[in-house]
Amino acid sequence: MTWFCPSPGVLGWTGPALAALVGLGCAAAALAAEPGAATDYEGACSLTAAGGETLFAGDCAISRRPAPPASAEDRCAYQRYEVLFPGIGLAVVERGNDPDCPPRFQDRPAAFLARDRQGQLVLATAEGALLRFSPGPADPPAPVPVLDDLFRGFETCRPGPEYQAFARQLRKVLASGEDGPGAIAWPAGNPPPGQKLRSRQSGSWQQIDVPLRGRYLGLLLAGLRLETAIGTGQRRDTLVFAGPPGPLVCPGLD
Repeated sequence: MTWFCPSPGVLGWTGPALAALVGLGCAAAALAAEPGAATDYEGACSLTAAGGETLFAGDCAISRRPAPPASAEDRCAYQRYEVLFPGIGLAVVERGNDPDCPPRFQDRPAAFLARDRQGQLVLATAEGALLRFSPGPADPPAPVPVLDDLFRGFETCRPGPEYQAFARQLRKVLASGEDGPGAIAWPAGNPPPGQKLRSRQSGSWQQIDVPLRGRYLGLLLAGLRLETAIGTGQRRDTLVFAGPPGPLVCPGLD
């Protein structure tokens, strides 16, 4: 693809917004040339100024690539879309992999990002402009991670130190309320996007429901439940499969 920077003033923006669009457009163009797992396609797109004027409606050249977290402490990964509006310039939109990861436009926070009834992505900039564009062809599903090392021995209720450390960390995080980015050393491919730890009381038990994506001994997992008896501290861990053989309950694990 040939990328270019937007012309000053073409969007009707002034001040910081225009400076961000012009200054970061060139940086985005340079990044587009770097090697990576990019998907290039053409799709319908439109650009509407904050005042309601349609600046462009037609087809755009679009490049989509994954953008990993900025640091080990940052849990937000993004899908990065580089949308080339003919005669206007390059718009860089980043869509978070989790509801808690806000969308970005030209490396700055955006007002919102959603999908409309036609399946297009709609982004509202902080200044009130609207961008619509095709999200492109669906990616093939990511391979399901194998979690045999983590849960080894669970079928006999004698899991190893890797699982014991993971379970202790989960209980500690929920007890302290410090569940920020990097607080939990999740296994590869986890947690599933948009899913969070959930804690609730059920009778005399305090439960932690842990979302998981993966397989153990070839069987698809649905999650993990950690329970602690209120008053006695007795523990019960349950590995939940998506199908047969059903839940695997292990009482008395430390």
